[in-house]
This record gives sequence, structure tokens and C-alpha cells, in this order.
Amino acid sequence: MIYNLRKVFATFLLLLVPVMAQAGDKGLRWADIPQSSVTSSGQARVIVTLDVPGISELTGASRKATVDHSKADPPGAKAEAALAEAARTADAALEQGIASVAQAVAQNADPSSLAKGAAAARVFKTVPGMAMTVSEAALEALKADPRVLHIQIDEAAPLIPPVKGSGSKAGALDAPAADLPPDTPQLAQSAPMIGADKVWAKGWRGQGWYVAILDTGIRRTHEMFTGKTIQEACYSASANCPNGQASMSGTGAAAHYSSAYAGWDHGTHVSGIAAGKKPDGTLSGIAKDANIIAVNVFSIFPATSDVRSYTSDQILGLEYIYSLRNTYKIGAVNMSLGGGQYFAACDIANAPRKAAIDNLVSVKIATCIASGNDGFCDSVGAPGCISTAITVGAVTKGDLEASYNNWGPGLVDFWAPGSSITSSTGDSDTSYESWNGTSMATPHVTGTWTLMRQRAPSEGVAAIQTRLTNGGVSVQTACPDGGYRPRINVFNSQNWNRFSSAASQLLLLQGN
Repeated sequence: MIYNLRKVFATFLLLLVPVMAQAGDKGLRWADIPQSSVTSSGQARVIVTLDVPGISELTGASRKATVDHSKADPPGAKAEAALAEAARTADAALEQGIASVAQAVAQNADPSSLAKGAAAARVFKTVPGMAMTVSEAALEALKADPRVLHIQIDEAAPLIPPVKGSGSKAGALDAPAADLPPDTPQLAQSAPMIGADKVWAKGWRGQGWYVAILDTGIRRTHEMFTGKTIQEACYSASANCPNGQASMSGTGAAAHYSSAYAGWDHGTHVSGIAAGKKPDGTLSGIAKDANIIAVNVFSIFPATSDVRSYTSDQILGLEYIYSLRNTYKIGAVNMSLGGGQYFAACDIANAPRKAAIDNLVSVKIATCIASGNDGFCDSVGAPGCISTAITVGAVTKGDLEASYNNWGPGLVDFWAPGSSITSSTGDSDTSYESWNGTSMATPHVTGTWTLMRQRAPSEGVAAIQTRLTNGGVSVQTACPDGGYRPRINVFNSQNWNRFSSAASQLLLLQGN
């Protein structure tokens, strides 16, 4: 089977060209801005892409100052200190280069912006742009400024909610895959389905690595996360972080919102699938011994009693993960969120968000994104439509495309089990529920990617994507085009037999 190599090729190209293409679209009209992107004071939320002098060189220097996690032996105190200093210097130069242009553009658009402080503009640190709230007059001033390359709505994307029913899109019965017990709702079935149990038996369980979950936060006290190190952050354009501000980091920063809002504990369920482990051993996520970086990128929408994620908060969350690249071994990022309908790659429309994803790819960190639960046969949601993301569709445990899955030819990279997946919820420290959705499929890939990174930390995103493609199980869509994609099998995708379990454990103890 010859698979579509569009995303692999795009990933290769971005390593040669380290910044986003300069999109010159400044045609945004005030009338086009939806109410969800208008503040209570009547200002519009927008994202502005900036022409920053030397941005390619600044970005390249920042990417270069990254720890090589493939080395089994630490480089030594002096070398580590030198690299840390180089990274601080490079990142600070990149941040300052962006900030200097952003400050001038914001002041030109709205002379009172400096007095407003952070509320006027949330300047990105690694992507040449900023998020602003602007009046109609300020929007016109931005459009006239030659330093502004692109203006887009700072959209509030909905959560990809779980769906009822776990049947296939073709309407066939969901017979369990070979050698699996009856299709009862258990994560304990989907982990063996993708070969994770065989990988664990070889000693590779994600020890010493982190999965990053950009979602609705986490119930850190849930028993599925016992003994794990959990780093937390929050980015909320509506200032709904626990401190009442638009950003926060540290313990408690990613606490989920009240159960009064739909989707409130989505992040806890996703985190359990990617890296949770029940203390009695009866239920485990894919990278079951990995730690977690939980980032709440959602804001509360009281009028609709739900939570939604602004594009700017997603960018800030991705930047936060990038800032930790030298502090923690990060396997992959999970984004089970998005919306809209895109029939082809949406790179230009999502240029700043793509640039943040590309920065992570350049330091070997993949961003895995759900395709969506609308049942589309020709399209996926955003940001899953970004070419350099790893876009995930859902199959049942019988390896049939799930009825709710979004499919787009050339847009979906992998299938993963997404139906009847039991994982942790936010109701209590011992609560569990079975959910269906591409949101459940995606953390299977995120956890798998982390195991692959642990086993071969020198390999980049394209190399691991190729391994998973070649080692996967071909599954055909039920949509009219009849295309195939690989359903992941982590055990088939890597030479796990190269070392015995005992040798693997020794390597893990040595930090490999």
C-alpha cells in the first residue's frame, strides 16, 4: 500500500525553512468577526502576524540550542551550563526581536495600548505575532501598517466532545479484533490492540519522559496519576485561570473548571489514555510510566455553558511546551480539540499556529491532533488540517472506521482506537467513564509516540512517522474514496527485540 506522503514531505521542508510563509492577507473586515471573538467591551479578538527583521536567523538559533536527548551520558556540568546559557540567550533574542516589532505596531494601532499593558496585546515569544483586542479603528490601522503581514480572527474553537455510540461508519457490527476479549468498554483492550502491552514487557513504559496535554486541564489527584510528576500551566484569553488572570503556571494552574460547563473534565480523560496508570494495574494508558505536562487552553463561555479554546491560547500553550524542551524529555503533544471544516491543508489560514507546531517538530516533538467527530468524508477540523501536525482518526476495536470519524483524503495520518475507551474523569479521584471520539484516539498516538521517542530519542518526527506508517495495520475508510491509512501498532513499528528486558531496564536506569 502506497500512503500519501504529503505530511512527511512538508515536515522535511519545514526543517529547511524554519519560519512560516509570509501570508499577506490583511483583508479581515469588522463585519466578519463572530460574536464569540468579541469582548464584553465590544472589541474584537485578532491575531496579528508580524514582519520581524532577521526572524529566520533568530528562530534557527533558538532551535539549535536544544539538548540532544539521544545521548545516554550527560554532557557534564560545564557543557550543560553552556547549553543552558546558549538556549537562554537565543530564546531571549528571539523573544526580544518579536516584542520590539509588536510593541511598535500595537502602539501605532492604538496609542493607549502601552498604558493598557498585557490586556492590550499578548505577544508571542517564539512566533512572530501577537494576539490583540482591537476597536474597528485599530483594526484599520493594523491593516495599513506595513509591518503587519496577516490578520486573522482569534477564534474560539469548541471542544471535540465525546459522542454516543461506537459503531462503524459502514454500519457493520463491531466485532473485536483478533485475540481480544469481547468489546466491552476498556482501555485495557485498546492498549494490547496497538501492541503497547508487548512493548511494556520489553521494559519500555515511558519512564523519565513526559506527554504534553493541551486540553481542559487535569484532576491531578486522580488515582490514575499517582506517583507522577505533573507540570501545569494555563492560558485563557478570558482570564479564567485559577489566579483570575490570562496565564498561570505551577501546581494547580491546570485545574479543570466546574462541572457546570460541558467538557470540563475532558483533559483528565485524555491524560489517562496517554499516560495514566491505575494503582492496582488493571487499567493503564499507553505510556503508562510517563509524566504529564498539563496545559489548560480553554476559557469559560457562560452563555452557552461550555468551554472553548482560543487560537491564541493554543499558540501560547505550544510555546510553553517548546520552552521546556531543554528541561524535560517530551515525547509528543496532544490536542484533542478543534472545529470547522477544511478540505485541504490549512497552513496559510493557521500560519502562527503552524509556526508553533513547526518549532516543536524542529526539536523532535510531534503534535498529535484529533480529526474531529462530525462524520465528514471529505474534510477534517482545525488545527488537525495543518500539514505538519499528526492528524488522528478513530477506529472501533474491530478495526472499522468509527461512525463519527472525520476523514479527508491526504489529511488523516493514522487511525487509533477511539470507541468505548474507559479512562479517568473529574468527578472524583476514583471515577471512570467510557467515551467515544477522535479525542480518545489521539492520546493513543501521543502515548505511542512517547514510547517510540524513549526507545529511539535521536529520531525526529518524520522518522517516527515513517516507522509507524510501515508498522501499522492498513484500515480502509468507509467513505466513497475508499482510502487507506495505517492503524498504529507500536510493537510492530520498532525493533523492540534488539535488547532483552533486563538490558532495556539497565539502559533506562542510565537515562537513555
